[in-house]
Amino acid sequence: MSKHEASGTDRDDLESPFDTDLVNEFVKAGVPVDRLAYSAQFEEIFKKLEAKGDKRDRAAMYQRLLNLRKSGRLPLVHTRRSA
Repeated sequence: MSKHEASGTDRDDLESPFDTDLVNEFVKAGVPVDRLAYSAQFEEIFKKLEAKGDKRDRAAMYQRLLNLRKSGRLPLVHTRRSA
């Protein structure tokens, strides 16, 4: 039995609790990945995850978001336009 089978997950699931937190905070921020780098929203995400014990630096955290998006595991977030 593989590690994934034993845990009841498959390879498409997020790899760590920090990935789950990263995705959740990304969705809450409501900013598309392409606009997130160097933004106040990304700084907030980084600080929240750092406080939870995530050891990744800013570049690694942003790169993880890009990898999750590329693999289809990051929900699409669209900016809202006012009417």
